[in-house]
Amino acid sequence: MTETFLEEQLLGLSPRRKVMVGAVLVLGGGVASAVLWGMGWLVGATIFAFVMGVALVLSGSGELARIRAQDAEVEKARLEWSELERGAGDALRHGRSVVRFLQERGYREFAVRRWIVAELGIDARRGHLEFEAAGAPFSADQLRKLFERLDEVSGKGYECDHQFTLTRRFLEEQRMPTAASLRWLGEHGAGCDCEVIFNVEQQWGNRVGFEPRR
Repeated sequence: MTETFLEEQLLGLSPRRKVMVGAVLVLGGGVASAVLWGMGWLVGATIFAFVMGVALVLSGSGELARIRAQDAEVEKARLEWSELERGAGDALRHGRSVVRFLQERGYREFAVRRWIVAELGIDARRGHLEFEAAGAPFSADQLRKLFERLDEVSGKGYECDHQFTLTRRFLEEQRMPTAASLRWLGEHGAGCDCEVIFNVEQQWGNRVGFEPRR
């Protein structure tokens, strides 16, 4: 139990501390083993310290190498950011994998690729492209604003009358093509105001950047 707890504490150290503590344990355990050889359980304790020290040095060194590799890839990404933006955009437009594009550019670290994808807003851009491909008669921003309007009024006690009352009013206020817009909403599961939220928003909310009220 004590050895297991000690291992958990040591392995939870930062990479640099692992290397430092590991080196001390290797040196101390090795010297102590030579001095105490033949003294029963004391030798076992020193051997345990030596083995744990080796494990810490190897673990810490590996983690430090990974951190250096990640830092190098982040710096590389910053230097060629405009190229990454163009390449990722081309990949999205042609239906190719952005992750594979990054791997081909030499980005081997998963954490760095995930950071690049987040910074480039790939998920949002992919959603907008999918929305454009759906042939809506309005923009992604306009659909997001419609979701926001309906979400706001639903939080104030509005009860749907099973028609497009609020949706139609919004479309007219925004000077959007009413008939074509209602037809598109209907094709995506909406037959009234509440179904715009319950059905259409479920399909397209994330893709157009809609965030429900908390």
